[in-house]
Amino acid sequence: MQIFSASRLGLLLALTLIIASTMVAVAAYSSSTVVSPAEIKIVSTSDALLALSSYKDPCALVTTSNQGLLSFTFSFDSSNHQEYNFDELFKIKNNSTDDVKLTIESDGVNYISLQPSNSGSYFVINGVSTGNFFDLSSGEEITINVSFTIPENTSQSETEGVLRVKAMAR
Repeated sequence: MQIFSASRLGLLLALTLIIASTMVAVAAYSSSTVVSPAEIKIVSTSDALLALSSYKDPCALVTTSNQGLLSFTFSFDSSNHQEYNFDELFKIKNNSTDDVKLTIESDGVNYISLQPSNSGSYFVINGVSTGNFFDLSSGEEITINVSFTIPENTSQSETEGVLRVKAMAR
């Protein structure tokens, strides 16, 4: 009694070879490279997905550079303890089509505190990032309260650094 005919045996052998060669090809595959066109565009701060601009700034403490950097420029008397409080000094507007959650982190800016206006939470307290996020819908803007508590005998370099606004889609 013959279980397999020659044609069925050939078909089974061909199928086994196809499966074995596929398994070898899959095992040998380790990476691929996909080339996609990309564009990097430098825009002014007011045109960015998160636009930063001064808000209530009667003393012109907030400036925007051509590179899109927002800067605070102020002076203080290093021989005295001083406190500065600026309500709604600058604003952040969500120009993207997505709702985002955002935070601000301090890198080297000592003695600064940053708080969304009309909020009890802070992004930065006395130069230390809190990790708190704020939800910002598409087209919405928030204003930021800025305060400095500068101890006596502080050097100018202790107040210099970078504030980073970070956002991710909700």
